[in-house]
Amino acid sequence: SPDDQREAAPPRNQGAEPGGCDPPDVPVPSPPKASICPAAETDSAAPGDANQSASAASDPVQALPPEVFARVLEFLDTRTLLTAVSAVSRSWHAALADIDTVNLDCGFLGPAALLKRLRGRDAGEQVAQALRLGAFRRVTGLEMPGFEYMRDEVLKSLIKQCPQLKRLNLNGCTQLTHDALESIGVGCRQLEFLDFRGCDVTYSSRTFIVPRMPPRLTMDWPHLKEFHLGSKYRRHSTLEWMRDSAIEALAKNCCHLQSASLVRCSTLTNAAVFALVRGCPNLTALDVSWCGRQGVGLDESVKEFITTRGAKVVKLNCTGSCVSNETIDALAEHCPRLVETAFSLDDNSARLVSIAGRCPQLRHVHVDDAGPLTPSEIAVLGECCPDLETCTLESELGMERSHVCR
Repeated sequence: SPDDQREAAPPRNQGAEPGGCDPPDVPVPSPPKASICPAAETDSAAPGDANQSASAASDPVQALPPEVFARVLEFLDTRTLLTAVSAVSRSWHAALADIDTVNLDCGFLGPAALLKRLRGRDAGEQVAQALRLGAFRRVTGLEMPGFEYMRDEVLKSLIKQCPQLKRLNLNGCTQLTHDALESIGVGCRQLEFLDFRGCDVTYSSRTFIVPRMPPRLTMDWPHLKEFHLGSKYRRHSTLEWMRDSAIEALAKNCCHLQSASLVRCSTLTNAAVFALVRGCPNLTALDVSWCGRQGVGLDESVKEFITTRGAKVVKLNCTGSCVSNETIDALAEHCPRLVETAFSLDDNSARLVSIAGRCPQLRHVHVDDAGPLTPSEIAVLGECCPDLETCTLESELGMERSHVCR
């Protein structure tokens, strides 16, 4: 019947227009995909989350944990850390404080050309300013060789900013005095390496030298392993303010010392070297070149170092310290593991060949006041010491270098 046909007919679209025509089919939108950014997962996100997502998009490093980003920064050199990383943003500048160990190698600030570009600012003051800004709070190493304009006041400010300092290299900082060395002894108790060569040097070329009273130096570093002091120039310069009492304090307070260099400390006597040998049982490298008062020398103390340490000795430099030939022969007899040596020889190259035959691990040899070597003697040196790299012979008339290849 007509009524049954109307009931069986499918229902019309509820959204039909009054004209009787159905609207076109509208595609149903697919469900939204999961977003990578947590702030886009819900519509009810806080306004702060949107800001964080925007900052993360502009700076992906912020998505890393602070300790991971700090670990990445440890692989960068000092120049990049000081000049580039700290200038990127505040978050990058703050991340420098999370680095566990920082060894600042500031050698790139030393050249004179760069100092001119700094518009007269001292390189040491620039590093001190960077430390005062809180960029680094855990500095364990500071390399500043050749900073000729470094002064005691700047160094003291650096030490205050680096209480955990373990390594300090001031080689060639000619403006520093023994007052700076005293401030290092007071403020750097965890120091393990100290290079103070070329600082507070007296040059004998001056027409008049005012004698100074010996300073009272603390020289107390319980963890010190390497200590380098003296003039970096081999001629016409001395460290006349260093006394035996300071070296005796060093030997008493630094029992873990392994390497000591006291170059051109002209006022030292055998008592200072005796104190080092007897107070530092781990001492295996000693440099006392051009030490000792005129006419006295250090023959007795150097000989005791050779005989008591024996096979543990790896380095000995006693050039110009009035060491006898018998002591040099003892070096060859008791020190078979010798790697580097320098001494004065009375124009007897046969003794040098004899030493090389008993010390097969030699790599560097420097002989003062020695005659020239013949080609056969150089060949013998190469056969006895396969690792020998340089053999330098120096005389008053000139210098002859013989390079022996492996």
